Amino acid sequence: MKTLIKLCILTLLVVIVPDRCFALMSIAFVDKKKADELGIKLTITPNGPDAAVVALEFKTNGPLATFHHVSIEIRDDRKFLLGWTPLQHKVTDSGSIKAGLTANREYLNNNITLRIVAGSLGDIGYDLRLKDFVEPPKSASTVTAEEEARFLAAVKKAFDAHDSSHYTKEFREKIQPLIGSPWDERLHQIIKP
Repeated sequence: MKTLIKLCILTLLVVIVPDRCFALMSIAFVDKKKADELGIKLTITPNGPDAAVVALEFKTNGPLATFHHVSIEIRDDRKFLLGWTPLQHKVTDSGSIKAGLTANREYLNNNITLRIVAGSLGDIGYDLRLKDFVEPPKSASTVTAEEEARFLAAVKKAFDAHDSSHYTKEFREKIQPLIGSPWDERLHQIIKP
């Protein structure tokens, strides 16, 4: 009799209790077109010589109505480096979500993914691979020798005009007693990189 009761309880638990796995997450890859449809705005702005500021903003409506968090994942080609690291987000007065980070520009082309997680259990992830949002580098414009010569002539002309101006001469006369040595009036040459 005890075995029958235990078997009934076990059957009841197996039939009624199972639900979705809490570790399972569906992933949707989001490109620029899909981001526009979802109302996701991702901007990448240079910040200094090597860095870039990545700013993410979206409204919590449609599929993102059940927003849970934003996280970041970093890979080196196929090698996993960092994952499920939540980014701090801010809810604006208009109800939008803002999140962001600063990263080295070299990593933006292939290594960083931002994931917007939605669903009551955080079960849907919208992956934005930054390489899909980075603009390709513009080709460097080639400057002809004639354009360069014109530019250097214009710079020399502007320097000569400044050097012979009355206010420059007055400045030299005032500064001469203070510096204790002759004023260096040589024209310095432009060093080409």
